[in-house]
Amino acid sequence: MFQCRSIRKLVTSVTAIGFSLLALSSTAQAITANCNYRDTIFNGEVDFGSGNHSFGNPATNGTVRWTLSAGVGAPTATARILGTLYLDKIGAGCARLRINFQDSAFNNIQNTQNIAFCGPGNDANLAANRRAIDVTSAASTQLRRIQLTLGAGPTLGTIVDLHTGASFAPDTSQVFWDRINNGNTDFGFNSHSGGGPASDARIELSVASSGIVSGRVNGVLFWDSLIGGGTARLISDFQNSNGVTLVSRTDQFTGTGGDANNEANKRLVLRIVNDLSLFKIRLRVGRVLNGNFIDVVTRTYSFGCR
Repeated sequence: MFQCRSIRKLVTSVTAIGFSLLALSSTAQAITANCNYRDTIFNGEVDFGSGNHSFGNPATNGTVRWTLSAGVGAPTATARILGTLYLDKIGAGCARLRINFQDSAFNNIQNTQNIAFCGPGNDANLAANRRAIDVTSAASTQLRRIQLTLGAGPTLGTIVDLHTGASFAPDTSQVFWDRINNGNTDFGFNSHSGGGPASDARIELSVASSGIVSGRVNGVLFWDSLIGGGTARLISDFQNSNGVTLVSRTDQFTGTGGDANNEANKRLVLRIVNDLSLFKIRLRVGRVLNGNFIDVVTRTYSFGCR
């Protein structure tokens, strides 16, 4: 399963929770990933996040919204930073958020943005102690990382950097290796041993330069019962960012039971779907009894942040 990269020093987290696939035109498409970002320094004087501020923390995350537009060659990226900068200290002081727009080697490729203000302190929820952040980068084929640095000081001229974190652009090609061990019905690859598949199936999402998204499910569906036959079913749902199924494909067979490695107890699965709106793949593995799909395990794979 896909995992986001997290950076923690004091407290920093980068997580991915919401994504959408946007059709810009018939010739240009984009993946937009909302990579939620919150940077909080305990016992510090400045925070970045969103919502009400309590117990030293913003209630929710800010956002680095990445948009990758497909085209000839490398995709063009833009990043929009949304949230709130808080002054969180007893007494007056100043806070700063520095935004660097960087390539994959962490080189700055656009003008650094500095947002700074001074406030009375004592309550981070006061309007005087917070600033709305809404900064959008220039579009670039090199942009792959947003570096966010928090700083604080008694005056604007004495602000020093306290902490740095980053948000990385999503990949336009993501491969998920996974196996599902579900009692009598398993999905993986190659041989079957120890009651489950010996290796992982491959689930893939990738964006072509044309903007078309390709989804691929490749593996082996097994009937795994030593005492008798039964029917195994795998449903591959190719969905948009809202979870609406664009195309559904079903692989099903009735096994004889016994050794799951026997040809009668396994079926090769290869499903490929191309669609402008494809964003995620949902797999459902279970067995069929009296026409009912039962004992179902569900896994979902989608584009995400790094």
